[in-house]
Amino acid sequence: MQKILLATHGHLATGLLSTLKIITGDVTNVQAIDGYTDAEDITSVIESAIDDISVDDQLVVFTDLLGGSVNQLVTNLAMEKQVPAIIVSGFNVALVLTVLLSNETVTRSQMQQYIEEARQGMTMVDMPDIKSDNMDENDFFS
Repeated sequence: MQKILLATHGHLATGLLSTLKIITGDVTNVQAIDGYTDAEDITSVIESAIDDISVDDQLVVFTDLLGGSVNQLVTNLAMEKQVPAIIVSGFNVALVLTVLLSNETVTRSQMQQYIEEARQGMTMVDMPDIKSDNMDENDFFS
């Protein structure tokens, strides 16, 4: 079974979990860990999440910052406990949704493809110059 761990600084992880639940309705295989938001030791929370992985499970972890403390903790604990995890640093909703909705174990090469596809979805929305004197509100919506 595929298990997804969202581990971030602040409330990004639970915010993303909320978004995933709205879009998919089923987030039973997703766990969110908000780092450094209270006095709870994040190391023990991540360790507990990793310990819950069985030999038949695939663990996919999404962290917010490459080299950040959360990313380092997850990576070090996965290596220490010899859990074969795919750890992705930096993510967007599209990437996590793709993995969540996949019906198969995600390989490293598939994950690289998913990352490239998710990057393509990140773009700047082209908006008209709103400071133009010649523009009215209907121009914005056309």
